[in-house]
This record gives sequence, structure tokens and C-alpha cells, in this order.
Amino acid sequence: MLSSDSIIQKGRYRIIRKFGTIGTSIVYDAFDNLRAANVVIAETPLATTRVLTVAEREAQARRFEQNFNLAKLISNDRLVRYAEQFVEVDRHYVVTESIGQLTSPLAFARRSADEINIAVEIDAWLTLADEIRNRFPMISNIEITPTSVRMDPTMRTRLLFLGESERFVSQQSYSEDGAELAYLPLESIWPQLDAASQKAISNTYNDLSLERLESPPDLTSDIYSIAAMFFRIGSGQTPPNALERSIELLEGSADSLIKSIELAGFSLELSNFFARALQIKREDRFESFAEARSVLGNLKPAAPAWNIADDHDLLELPPEPVAAGPRAFSRRSDIIEIAPGTAPSIESPKSVVPEQRPTPVPAPIRVPTAIAYSPKAPPAVTRSDILDAPIIYETPVERVPKPAARPLLEPSFEMVPVRSYTALFAGIIAIVVLAGSVVTYMMTQTSGNVVEPAPQATVMSEPRPEPPTISQPVVAAEPEKSTSIETQLPAIQQPAGDKPQQTAKPERIAVADTRQPKKAAETTDPKPEPKKKKTVTVDDLISDN
Repeated sequence: MLSSDSIIQKGRYRIIRKFGTIGTSIVYDAFDNLRAANVVIAETPLATTRVLTVAEREAQARRFEQNFNLAKLISNDRLVRYAEQFVEVDRHYVVTESIGQLTSPLAFARRSADEINIAVEIDAWLTLADEIRNRFPMISNIEITPTSVRMDPTMRTRLLFLGESERFVSQQSYSEDGAELAYLPLESIWPQLDAASQKAISNTYNDLSLERLESPPDLTSDIYSIAAMFFRIGSGQTPPNALERSIELLEGSADSLIKSIELAGFSLELSNFFARALQIKREDRFESFAEARSVLGNLKPAAPAWNIADDHDLLELPPEPVAAGPRAFSRRSDIIEIAPGTAPSIESPKSVVPEQRPTPVPAPIRVPTAIAYSPKAPPAVTRSDILDAPIIYETPVERVPKPAARPLLEPSFEMVPVRSYTALFAGIIAIVVLAGSVVTYMMTQTSGNVVEPAPQATVMSEPRPEPPTISQPVVAAEPEKSTSIETQLPAIQQPAGDKPQQTAKPERIAVADTRQPKKAAETTDPKPEPKKKKTVTVDDLISDN
């Protein structure tokens, strides 16, 4: 525990005094030297029974940090907001926001407030308790005592909630009047009682009531604490605690709460709320926050009903309703319509056209030149209607059939450009010239192997004698004849004594034969006499062959 004028957080906060205990935390009034404002600091030890290890200390610090972050998510204005937290010398500290000097509600006498304001405050606190239960589902008890309930400078009640989620045993804590037990239900102080007191009280409970008495606190315990606190604020007197009332009932006396409610002077509705919310047994209280708020709904101020008849005298008649003026035209919401009777249309007895709404601002009429549109369905059009009517109807345009696909190998002169024809003809001519050159070269080489140029000149210059008359001269086989024909001819034997006479050299020059030499074969048919030629040219050789 810190003493007065203690400095923490490197000299930023100065402790003024201790004003109470909330659960296991000690609460101080402090001063923020950095912001020059009054704050509230709650000190919670990390360990109370033994020395913690490093891992346990870090886990405990994380748990406090998680509770701090969840408490900051509560948006109810009845909760005192927290500014920061820090750990120092195995102590966890939580610092509230600066909202001025917070005082205890027990320092004031009965508030100068009517029952409607008290009902509104109770409803706000029930809503706050419900939100805390939703944020902290594992919490066992929300401690609502004169230490945790504070009054701000605007005389509004605030709650100091530290976000402790573990169950704790309520103990006699420090307060101005020492009356903390008056705001706690019997189930919150039940574990602190001795065995004799527990046995004496439990004899008046059945099994179900005793089971609920020994169970941890729940939302019915919060409803009891809220009702007890605002009973003290509204009446100025402390309500009798649950333990004293239980002893009075054991002795056969009447419940002292009934007498306290009668002395408070509340209305019947508010008295019934306190009588039910402050019951000793849980099953006799409100089962939910919504049920408790529904009872207070009858005490809330209702909105004043507006009576139209109060605006004028009963003898005077109310003025007649005046029709509203034309509404301005909007291009977003209004559709441009043509006034009826101006648009060309064709009436049809079969179609029923709804009446068009006249618009206050008629749109300009556009006279169609080519196509006229009509909101009515036109009848069947005849030939005379088409010829006489000035309306031009659009006819569908026939689609041009797509030409069939042409094979890839099919010649198409339409697809070949002009330069392709030129290249084709040039290629053909080049092939023909090349083929002629090759043939000429081959013939020249063939003739050059047999005939030499020197003897040709000599033959051409010498006079040729008359050929002798020989009956059957022997002439070599011509190269034009095939081998198959030559082999079929019979061989003719020449007489031994007859020798063929030498003849003059014929004018026709034999062409060299590149084939294999054949056996000697003589033909019986003599060759005709060659014609006399003066010169022999290459063209003659080609023509003879």
C-alpha cells in the first residue's frame, strides 16, 4: 500500500490519499503532475500468497492488460474511462481519465431529485451492468459499493470497474461510514460467515434455494446492489443489510426492509421495484435486467401528446386544407411525358391504355420526322394503311450470305496478286532456258568424244570421189536401235574369200556409243547411200539423233 505524497511512474503521479478497496485492488486519489489534473489510481498486486516466477508474473500482467483493453471497449457514459496502465515493483496500476474531483455518494444527504430522475439513473445502471456482463462473460460479481460508485462534479453517478474476472470473497473494506455490507446480497457474504450462522440460516431454505445461495454471484446480485445503492441516494438512509434481515426472520420478526421503504416516501411503483429487487432469496428477485427495466418503464417521462384541437377555439371551424402548389420538376425522379392529346397515336378497341398523369411542367413536344412512337399498341397494318400513312416502317435488312469455304489446294486467281503472275512466268522461262542449255551442253560433250574439229575441216576441203558400186557393204549398227531388236536378228556369215572393199568415208559422222561393246553382228540390210553434204553442223547432229 502506498502512503500519502508517494511518487510513482517516474514522478508523474503523486498519491493524495486512499479512499477504499475494490476487490483485491486499493484505490487512491492522485494528482497528475504532467497534466495538472486529479485522477484515480487503482493498485493491484501481482501475487498475494507467494512469490511468482518470471513466467507467472508475465502471464498475470497479460491478464491485467487484457481486462484493461476490454474495459476500454465499454461505451456507457456511467463508467469511468481509463487512460493508461503500467507495472511497477510487482504492482499493476490503472489510471483513470481526468474528469474532476470524484466524491462518495454517501457524503451527500438525500438528493433533490424526483422519482423520474431516479428511475432514469437506475435504468442507465442496469444497462451498464448488462454491457459489462457481455464484455466479461466469466465475471462473477460486479462490485457496486460506495467505494466503486463515485459522484462527478455534475452530480452524475459513475462506476469504477477494474475488470477483474476472478471470483473473490467480499470482505469488510474501508469506507466513510463502514456500511459496505448493506449494498451486498447474502450470497456475496455467505462464504465469510461461520459454520453456526450458515447452519442456522440454511435451515429456513429448501434444497433449490440453498443451492442458489451457495452458488457464485450472478446478475441478480448486480440488481440487488444497484437497488440498494440508489435506495441510499434517493432516500438518504442506508438500507438494512441482508444478514441482519435474515436473523430477524429467524427470530420471527418482520422484515425491516418494508418499514424502510415506507419511511422513504416513494411512490407505489418505485416502492414495488425496491421491495422486489432487494429480496434476500434470489428466486424472489428479477430474473433479468430487461424484466427490471420494464417495471421502471412506467416511471419514465413520456413525450407530450400533441392535440390539434387545442390550436383553435371550439366555436371556430378549422381552416380548409389548402392544396399544395406544383412541385418543381426533377430530372432524376420525374419521367418526361407528353401531354395527352398531342402525341400521334392509333386507337385500338382491343387495347386498354391507362390514363396518363398530367405533369405541372409539360416538356417540349418533339415532332417526329421519320419514325413516330405511340404508347398504344398499333393494330394490324394493311396495304392501304402503308400506302396512305406518312409513317415509314423499317424493314429488316437481309443478311448477305457468307461465301462457302474454299479448299486450300484449289487454285484461285482472285487471291493471287499481279506480281505473282510475273514471277511465275519468269520462273517458267528460266527453267526452259536452263533445260535447253543443259541439253546443248550434254550433246556437245557427247559429240566431242568421237568427232574432232581438225578432221572435219580436212573432210570439208578434200574432194570426195564417187562411191563404188558395191552390192552389200558392211555398215555398223546404228545407235538408235535398241539392244533387244539387235539381239533378235540372225547373224549373217560373210564368205571367207570375199573381203569387203574399202569405201570412202561417209559424210555422216557416227556418234559415239557409250554402251558396252557388242559382239560382231552383221545385218543383211544394206544402208542407203548417204547424201552428199558440204558441211556438218551441230544442228545436223541433233536432228540425226
